[in-house]
Amino acid sequence: MTKLLLEVTEIRLELLKSNPVKLSIVAIGMANTSGWRQLNLVAHNGDDASDGVLELDFVGEPPTD
Repeated sequence: MTKLLLEVTEIRLELLKSNPVKLSIVAIGMANTSGWRQLNLVAHNGDDASDGVLELDFVGEPPTD
């Protein structure tokens, strides 16, 4: 089960040379414990950014007990 990470500390954006142009988004963050896996940026509304704003959550699988 994925959960939100504690904090995003840095975001890097890069326009990729492709047709159509694509945006690479890299997030660096902190969790409250070590051992998190499968870290991903997940859009709030799927791929719908029709309002011009893409909202992302930084999520991952926390360590098992």
